Amino acid sequence: MNMNEQMKESEESILHTYNRFPVVFEKGQGCYLYDSEGKEYLDFAAGIAVNSLGYHYPGYDEALKEQIDKLTHISNLYYNEPIIEAGAKLVNASRMDKAFFTNSGTEAIEGALKAAKKYAYERDGHADHEIIAMNHSFHGRSIGALSVTGNAHYREPFEPLMGGVKFADFNDLESVKAQVTDKTCAIIMETVQGEGGTEVYDSESYIDIRHLEYWDECIDDDYKDNDIPAEVVMIPNKIRDVMK
Repeated sequence: MNMNEQMKESEESILHTYNRFPVVFEKGQGCYLYDSEGKEYLDFAAGIAVNSLGYHYPGYDEALKEQIDKLTHISNLYYNEPIIEAGAKLVNASRMDKAFFTNSGTEAIEGALKAAKKYAYERDGHADHEIIAMNHSFHGRSIGALSVTGNAHYREPFEPLMGGVKFADFNDLESVKAQVTDKTCAIIMETVQGEGGTEVYDSESYIDIRHLEYWDECIDDDYKDNDIPAEVVMIPNKIRDVMK
């Protein structure tokens, strides 16, 4: 079956929720992807910015295979060693008090919305609190995440959505302040805009500056890598040759 036939079969059997690029990927190595016909691609997407280690990073595959031989899923009803260890490391690295694991960014947004609303409810006993989100933002495809997504094109087919959401303009602090009331329980924003297309490092916005300062504070200067030269792991030979 060639690539066109594979894509045709996919469209016939899998629900169309995303507009996909006309390529079928088969494998990856480092920062490269290979389609089902053997063509090589330099991967700038990284699974929409989540595959930070690339493909087949030393030790990654082995750790996954080792865990599969032990346990794959037992639900949240029980403790398990990997999540205990991962939780401790995440709290230490992020300097937060607690960790909450999810399967996707959308679930993380849902958890954040619920946490903010529940905190406000327990504080004053009211359930009519409001959340301020940004225009042109994207937070996911669930009902809660869509409610704070600042693009009417995504929201309209599923309305009415979660109420109590107001929208302000990114990089416009006065626009945000204008939406704040006694009912405001959270402000949600993407530090790095995706669909909004804003580069925060060029921004003079107070919000962006504080986020970048916080990001710098979270970097552990004492962190030591695994004695693997960065140029070997992160920069492929063909790119290093061009850089020279």
